[in-house]
Amino acid sequence: MQRNLIPDLPLVIAFGLLYLLLPTTNPSLDAWGYAADIRWNGELWSAHHLLYNAWGRWLIGIFGAEHTMRLMQANNAVFATAALGCLRTVLQRVNPAFSTAGLIFTGASFGFMRFAVENETYIMPLFFGMVALLADGRKTLLAEVCVAVALALSMLFHQSYIFWWLAFLLYRWRFAGWKSCLVPFLALPLVALAYALAANSKGLGVLSFVLHDVYAGGVATTLSWKNFLLTPVSFLRSFVQVHGYIGWSWQNDGMAMRLLYVLCGIGLLWSGLRWMQSCRKPGKALHPLGFFALAAALLHLLFAFYSEGNAEFMVMLPLLCLLGLAAWNLVSPARTVVLGVCMLGWNLLTGIGPAHFRDFYGHQVLLSRLVNHPDTRLVSEEPVLLRNMLQYQLGVAWRSEDLILESPGWAVGKGKSADSAVWAIQTALKESRQVWYCDHSRYLFNRARATAGSTQGSNDLQDFFQLEATDSFNNMAGKQLVYRLTER
Repeated sequence: MQRNLIPDLPLVIAFGLLYLLLPTTNPSLDAWGYAADIRWNGELWSAHHLLYNAWGRWLIGIFGAEHTMRLMQANNAVFATAALGCLRTVLQRVNPAFSTAGLIFTGASFGFMRFAVENETYIMPLFFGMVALLADGRKTLLAEVCVAVALALSMLFHQSYIFWWLAFLLYRWRFAGWKSCLVPFLALPLVALAYALAANSKGLGVLSFVLHDVYAGGVATTLSWKNFLLTPVSFLRSFVQVHGYIGWSWQNDGMAMRLLYVLCGIGLLWSGLRWMQSCRKPGKALHPLGFFALAAALLHLLFAFYSEGNAEFMVMLPLLCLLGLAAWNLVSPARTVVLGVCMLGWNLLTGIGPAHFRDFYGHQVLLSRLVNHPDTRLVSEEPVLLRNMLQYQLGVAWRSEDLILESPGWAVGKGKSADSAVWAIQTALKESRQVWYCDHSRYLFNRARATAGSTQGSNDLQDFFQLEATDSFNNMAGKQLVYRLTER
């Protein structure tokens, strides 16, 4: 084992440094919301990621709150690195030939990299899930306690890891009998106790607290074209970046970078074909954890499908797929290394790199101008994102909804009435305030906007107001106009 540690340990450290040095400068809507709550002591006990904000609040007590977003991104980079270290040790038990290949393949997968450089809640539960696998099979009391605690923590850092727990339960029941299931079952009282304490602190019943998002209508419960279209797209993006802003990167880059795009793309396709050619017929699994990997991957994929193909619920799939491939020895480890290296180049070039070095939307430029004009209101197609950003900068007590107004198109896409959005704009105008409008992300695809419903941008507003271009700024899609709204 010591011989294998020599090449693998520097590899784990290299991925960790990569994640630490390339945090995204285009955080998500949720990332800004979590950072605001952590920085200003807002909502610390959220039902679907109970401990994440509280953990962040503890961290800023040590490192300070001034750079909360960057601190939480670094936190996820560290836990992602630790998860890779756990994976390496588990692979040594399952199929040692895959330890290096597994590190490169998983560490270079876009879904894993994307959340390792973001302030989201999906890396920490994956780490604790891997700790449970690491402790499994060691046949000591301490190891069994570690299994129960790690499974509980994974669910407490995100509710969706109940599917990881369920897959672990099925794995134990199948290969070690029902008595071995008692240990993972011990995770449930720990989770229940934590939720009971959190619900009591908020004056809510446990069930009402746990199912808050369902009762609030924040969970999709119907099947539509989105489930069938976005699930395979998000699954593919778990491994390689496929996104609408690649086209804008191509337009903004010079010939040398375009040539690099082509070379990386050809390398990715070639290595992928060679990798598939190395696939073998499945035989008897080399290790029972192959069953766990298959069960966990299917359960998490079904949940992601139910959630309209949400890529956030697929962050564990590259790791689980690799673990299953290793357990059944289905592909060549050498060709997996080559594929992983090509994935790394492509994902850095088209995903992680642009997200770090470029400003996709120009949000900060727009908000700085808004803050400098306190009597101005901004109508946005992404009001929640901008409100979260304002609250991160100014405090959660700041009434950002007074500054950022919903567009009629956004309101309709969320199942609200366009009239309420129009009324809010008209009220601001009657109060002698300037009202601006800018659809600054109109030309850049993102899943959240695609699933929000149809919006027509400025066409919605032209039915009710006059739009006059008064300012502009540049983002990744080019020149963006800022309009001033007046009554017709």
